[in-house]
Amino acid sequence: MTGIDSVAVIGGGIAGAATAIALTKAGIAATIYESRSVGTESTGTMLTLG
Repeated sequence: MTGIDSVAVIGGGIAGAATAIALTKAGIAATIYESRSVGTESTGTMLTLG
């Protein structure tokens, strides 16, 4: 079996960013792909407080 040296993370929301950070800390290069432009809408809209 060969090791994984890079991955594509689909979605730049909270979960995608956290996944990319964890992969990077584990020594695996991660590229995030997001369909929306940065700054056009809030991310994490399914998370609410209260």
